[in-house]
Amino acid sequence: MSYLSTSVTDSNNLGYFPTEADLNAAYPVGVPGAFALVGATNTFWAWDEDTEAFVNTGNAPAGTTGPTGPTGADSTVAGPTGPTGPTGPTGPTGADSTVVGPTGPTGPTGPTGPTGPTGADSTVVGPTGPTGGAGPTGPTGANSTVAGPTGPTGPTGPTGPTGPTGANSTVAGPTGPTGPTGPTGANSTVAGPTGPTGPTGATENLSNYVNRSTAQSIAGVKTFSSSPIVPAPTTDLQAATKKYVDDNGGSTFAGARVIRTTNIFIPSTNPYTWNSKDFDTDSYFNSGVSTSKFIIPSGQAGFYMVGVNYVGSNGDVFVIEKNGTIISGSFASSVPGDDYGATSTLVQLAVSDELEVIAASSCTLSADDSPPAFWLYKVG
Repeated sequence: MSYLSTSVTDSNNLGYFPTEADLNAAYPVGVPGAFALVGATNTFWAWDEDTEAFVNTGNAPAGTTGPTGPTGADSTVAGPTGPTGPTGPTGPTGADSTVVGPTGPTGPTGPTGPTGPTGADSTVVGPTGPTGGAGPTGPTGANSTVAGPTGPTGPTGPTGPTGPTGANSTVAGPTGPTGPTGPTGANSTVAGPTGPTGPTGATENLSNYVNRSTAQSIAGVKTFSSSPIVPAPTTDLQAATKKYVDDNGGSTFAGARVIRTTNIFIPSTNPYTWNSKDFDTDSYFNSGVSTSKFIIPSGQAGFYMVGVNYVGSNGDVFVIEKNGTIISGSFASSVPGDDYGATSTLVQLAVSDELEVIAASSCTLSADDSPPAFWLYKVG
């Protein structure tokens, strides 16, 4: 449904009808573009090609325009909507359509007519009907003079009563199975006779065997399919396990190096603090515990090289402390604008020992040229 004209001169304008029923009665079939004004809804109804029926467009006719009144003062309040104007006159009936409308729906089936006369007999045999039910049983015939087949053997009857006992057999019957062993009797209180002495066995050289509790010298190469387990060595020529070697100066490297990546002022007697790790094999440095200390972890007691190097200002002097006791002091070499310092020492450390770098004088650690570093590595 597209353009809808309301002009009374429009050939598609079918005029005014009081109700939808009146419109449908006057025009059961419309044409594309046909429309009419229905009074009951005061809207235009138009022919819908898809549903083949008139449908309500919802459009109301426009009323006549009254004379223009004088312009009033501007209202500050919105006025009510004015009433709808009167319905216009019915337009003339359009010319008959020159297009055949669509076929209406099929009407209902009419009543059945009367039965016609019976036709002549068919010359074609019809299909066989279904078999009827069985008739009643006929009378019994005379006895047969021919023997019928033997029926199946019936079930065995119950066993009859036991007859009298016969005379004893003169033939020995088979031996029955051995019964279960009876319980063991109580221990004898009388010593039985001593049995004869057996022959003397061959003498064995016990030195050909490993004795579990005495010292022995064993020659030759012995190959073990499983690695033997030995205690921790206490003298020079005793064997040691891999773990003992790793924990006590083996070839596995252990150590850590921490640095300062930003400049920081350190007051005198305060520890240097570190904010980044280069490496740390065994968690010597844990910033969650302390940002200034190395703490020797379990299994890493031994001898260590420990050192510090830095670039600073103000003539930096610092010391390395082990558990609060000085073990090494720094020296400084000044160039214009900066001081360079370093120190290192060899020290024996136990598990849980703590190492710190303490400022002997107030200074500013500088990360501009080379980050200050605190390091240690295990040597034995």
